[in-house]
Amino acid sequence: MSKRGTRRIAFVRRAYTPFGGAERFLDQAAGRFAERGGDVHLVCETWRGEDRPGLTVHAVGSAPLGRTLSSVLFVRRVRDALRTIDPDVTVSFDRILDADIYRAGDGCHRAWLDRRGLRGRLDARFSPFHRWILHLERRLYAGGGARLIVANSTLVSKEISRYYGTPSGRIVVLPNGVDLDRFHPGLRLRWRSGVRRDWGIGDDVPVFLFLGSGFERKGLAPLIEALGRGAGREGAGGFLLAVAGKGDPGPYRRAAKRLGIDGEIKWLGPVKDPERLLGAVDVFVLPTLYDPFSNACLEAMAAGVPVVTTRDNGAAEVVEEAGAGWVIDSAGDIDALSRSIAASCDPSEREKRGRLAREAASRLSLDRFVEGMVRLIEGLAGC
Repeated sequence: MSKRGTRRIAFVRRAYTPFGGAERFLDQAAGRFAERGGDVHLVCETWRGEDRPGLTVHAVGSAPLGRTLSSVLFVRRVRDALRTIDPDVTVSFDRILDADIYRAGDGCHRAWLDRRGLRGRLDARFSPFHRWILHLERRLYAGGGARLIVANSTLVSKEISRYYGTPSGRIVVLPNGVDLDRFHPGLRLRWRSGVRRDWGIGDDVPVFLFLGSGFERKGLAPLIEALGRGAGREGAGGFLLAVAGKGDPGPYRRAAKRLGIDGEIKWLGPVKDPERLLGAVDVFVLPTLYDPFSNACLEAMAAGVPVVTTRDNGAAEVVEEAGAGWVIDSAGDIDALSRSIAASCDPSEREKRGRLAREAASRLSLDRFVEGMVRLIEGLAGC
């Protein structure tokens, strides 16, 4: 604690959007510290939100310099802003040079590059962007740039220790939190009939949802391959795959056409109301190549929708422990993915696992996440 007598907390969030998970945490945490007499600051590139009592915003600006130089510029501006703020505790949700607490929501970049094989190794050696991200990661994980690292899964915690030799005492595992009021099983009653009517399908047709930006990393290709091999056709009425998220659908449309299932896929693009989709579908499928902890999986579970995913997703730890779906070893195991999708076509099995999914998600509320982070911050601030 500084000589001021008031705890000054600085949060760093580069791309602040009013509806993101980190932002919902920030709103709640800032309010709690303000109520206790804290002085709360936010450092971000741009600010489009409304004024919030007890929160001072430092918008450091951005420039269209490409992803590498833009990141370098942001990191330098953050350093300058933090010198001016002089916080007792700095909490960063993005990779910067120094932070008292770094929330490793993006996982371990070295682990992701390794999963990409030769392409990842070449990026690690020759790509300016990836070399810069690895530099920041080394600083935070191995170089003492972060006093405390908050991982969102055991998967991420183990990878940080394995790749950087970070002592386990510097890493705390705190899973993501979900808004249980926004995502809940009641969405089925509200949205199922209307959405399915719009899509031209009946209530008995199994509908699978793929939701995620970055189709390659999230595993859309193996999902289409598995469905093309016959998975999902266990019932008499066929199936429908709803694909939502940001990405180029071209290569995947062509693959679906080659496999003869292009007519059984709805391409929805980016969506702002995932709860509407979760109310209409039967199974959430994310055969991701790497995901530190998929928020979309947790939202599906909160809505009572069972999940099919891979062990390379930190959320799989919750899915498997709760029996809330099906977990396969890797996205490349198309046979295992096909078997899991086939198993999910059993309505009684879906109902049971969906119920278990909601129960598990109920233990991972956003309030629980906020309380956990607040305790960590207070511990470092000497509150």
